[in-house]
Amino acid sequence: MEEKIKLLEETINKFDFLQDYKPALEKIQVKFNQNKIYLVLTGEFSSGKTSLINSLFNLNLPVNVLPETSSIWKILKGDIESILVYLKDGSVKSCANIDEVKTIPPQEIQFIEYTLPKAPDDIVIVDTPGLSSLNEDHKRVLEEFIEEADVLAVVIDVNQGLTKTTEKFIQEQLDKGSSIFIVLSKIDTKPPSAVRSLENFLKKKFPEYSKGIFKVSAKNGDIKEFEALINVIKQEKLKILNKKLHLLINRLCSDILNTLKVSLEGAQLDLTDIEKKEQEIELQLKQLEKKLREIKRNIDLKLTEAIYISTNTFKNYLFERVDWILNALYDRNLNEDVEQRLKPLIEEAIRYSLKALQENIKSIEADLEGELLKLKNNFSLEKDLSYVISDILVRFSEDILNLVSIILTIIPIGKILKPLIPIISKALGSLIKSITGSHIKQKILSSIEEMAESYKNELMNLVNKHLDDIYKEFTQEIETQRQVLKKTLDELKHQKKKRQEEFNNFKSNLENTIQKLETICGGFKNVSKYS
Repeated sequence: MEEKIKLLEETINKFDFLQDYKPALEKIQVKFNQNKIYLVLTGEFSSGKTSLINSLFNLNLPVNVLPETSSIWKILKGDIESILVYLKDGSVKSCANIDEVKTIPPQEIQFIEYTLPKAPDDIVIVDTPGLSSLNEDHKRVLEEFIEEADVLAVVIDVNQGLTKTTEKFIQEQLDKGSSIFIVLSKIDTKPPSAVRSLENFLKKKFPEYSKGIFKVSAKNGDIKEFEALINVIKQEKLKILNKKLHLLINRLCSDILNTLKVSLEGAQLDLTDIEKKEQEIELQLKQLEKKLREIKRNIDLKLTEAIYISTNTFKNYLFERVDWILNALYDRNLNEDVEQRLKPLIEEAIRYSLKALQENIKSIEADLEGELLKLKNNFSLEKDLSYVISDILVRFSEDILNLVSIILTIIPIGKILKPLIPIISKALGSLIKSITGSHIKQKILSSIEEMAESYKNELMNLVNKHLDDIYKEFTQEIETQRQVLKKTLDELKHQKKKRQEEFNNFKSNLENTIQKLETICGGFKNVSKYS
């Protein structure tokens, strides 16, 4: 039996959803260790239960009270006489005598514990209200004490006979395997033949009592058979306690077994939270990559447009100064060569064009800030990826703005001037007098067109080269963050695998525990206390 109790304890501790069964197990453990028998007297109201106890112990417990004002009394062995009243508010009151107990409103009392030196050893006798009581508190407390009872003594008034309530109660308790004795009370009020007739009727009705029914008359002090009943209980103490323990163990085992089976049938592996997170990360990663491609494409388009605008600014600046160029060609007082004469003009044209480029890049930066805001609002990725991407794009926009100062320092003026040199050289040659000024001016305009195209190509090459470096760094940063996301996804897969293993272990534990409990419960009739 001890092994079975230990298995039940291990089972309850193993599964969180079985914790509600701990109080029932603790009752079994207490009963296993305390070696006390609870003898609970039950029967209809005024069947003689209290009078029997008064006669047995020479007490004056209240009798002939109304069903709704009757109380539950526990009589137990003690060194000194004492009375403790357990109240419904959870407090305990000590009373000097029974008369003091009567001063407490019955509706406030849970039960009364009466300790007597002359009470039988290791037997607690409990007097209960009538089985047919309409008081809900009485019913609830009565059920609790009946549940705790090791032995039930059903007291039947010979004048009332076997009522339907009593018959139903006896049958229910027999079906549950409870230890029950029948006591016929007030036998002094009926002829012996009438008492025997009722006794024989009860033996036929309940064959379990064919060996005898106990008969008493509390009024006449004829309680020898009840005293004999107490002696039988003492002699059969170990057998009665074992029967009760087996009954409680079987009942708890059956209830736990049913709960385990329901849990096993309903057990499902739930991965929706992890799978949902996986899907969110994968979707956001795809959306992020798509958005970043869009941003790069838009920047490329806007930068190309900005370069065209810058080139036109460069070209228009020189167009407006064609006459100055023409006059410079005919100025014989200038000592420097043609390229040196035109270099400051070209540098000024480049500065104007780059100023236009810078203004357009600022508008690109404003567009980038809008895109960054959308990224922050629309993405909430692991490791705060949106913040990292935002930081990358800010640095990206700063690098683009730095293009202007970089281009100004590295752009090859000589290479841009190259298309203009041939026409200028010819104009300065021996045929200059035979060439009209308008013809030379036209040639210069054509050369400026070529020079602007060369400038545009050079500007485009410089911008693209620098952009490639920026995008390379940008791509590396994104790839780093992608690896972070990939690691997160790997961790989620590991969590899924771990949860799958835990679920399999849980099911395996359930199945093994059910098998063990079925082996234990198999030797008993599986009756739940709730059935």
